[in-house]
Amino acid sequence: MHYKSKADYDSGLAVAAMFGAAGAFRQKNSYAGQPREERLRYGHRLAAPKEKPAPPDPEVVARKLEIIRQTSSPFVLAAITREFWLKPYFGIEPYLDAMATMMSFQDDYGQESGKSIGRYFLANATTFKGPIARAIKARIQELTH
Repeated sequence: MHYKSKADYDSGLAVAAMFGAAGAFRQKNSYAGQPREERLRYGHRLAAPKEKPAPPDPEVVARKLEIIRQTSSPFVLAAITREFWLKPYFGIEPYLDAMATMMSFQDDYGQESGKSIGRYFLANATTFKGPIARAIKARIQELTH
C-alpha cells in the first residue's frame, strides 16, 4: 500500500495494532463458538430476526373500512394509506403526495388529471397488502373509472 506521508503510515500501524491482525478481526466476526442451530438459523448473520409490527386493532380496521367505503376524497384515502402502509414503495410517494392535496378525482394536479393520478397509484401499489389495502384499491378503482 502506498502512503502519502510517514504520519499516514504510522496511523495505519496504530489502527492495525488496535484491532489486531486481520485474521483475528475475521475470527471475532465469525460464528466460531456458536451452537450449530444458531449458525443454521441465522445464516451468516448473528443478528436476531426482525420483529414484525403488531397487527392493527380489529375495531380500528373496521372503522377505517367504513370510512373508506363512504369517502370519495383522495386526501382521506392517502391519509389512511400512509397510516397503514409503514414503508411505502418509493414509486408511490409522488402519487400519495398528489392525492393528499386533491378534494376529488375530478381535480387536476399540475398537468395530470385526478383520475390518472389514481390509476398511477393503483399501478404502483402492488406491494400494499391487507384488508385496508384491498378496500382502498377497490374504492380508487370505483372513483377513477
